[in-house]
Amino acid sequence: MVAAIEYAEFAPLPNLWLLGWSFGTDLVLKYGCDPAVAGAILLSPPLRFSTEEDLAVWASSGKPVTALIPELDDYLRPEEARQRFAAIPQAEVVGVDGAKHLWVGDSERVLDEVVSRVAPDVPTPLPTTWDGPMESGDASAYADRTLAAFADIPVSGPAQRRADPRQS
Repeated sequence: MVAAIEYAEFAPLPNLWLLGWSFGTDLVLKYGCDPAVAGAILLSPPLRFSTEEDLAVWASSGKPVTALIPELDDYLRPEEARQRFAAIPQAEVVGVDGAKHLWVGDSERVLDEVVSRVAPDVPTPLPTTWDGPMESGDASAYADRTLAAFADIPVSGPAQRRADPRQS
């Protein structure tokens, strides 16, 4: 976490926020309250490994913390989350009706919530269509990075099975 924050400090970013999902939120809470960090967004935080001391560090920092809690989460539901995050007075707990831990079908809502915190000048909801110009990247730049690029390189050990059974 420290290395990632230090790396980001040298990027041309207007402000540095941390975003964690599931057990990654514990990493944010335990190790992310750094002077360079503007705030934290937590998606489906289980609060399994974060201690009261970790929460107290964020509380004393005054940095914004937003926790998006799915109504049907497997680990922490909105009501319990409100109780647990009460240790951070500035924490905002947002319960999301009908959502589950993996946010399947709710990605637009998550993106809108994140953007409204980290870039409040950007209007939400974010657009879901684009009628502007389209460009494409050069996918061939990645051609030599695939497993197929190394198919002719022998590998020590037992004989390797081929993907195409006709080639055996």
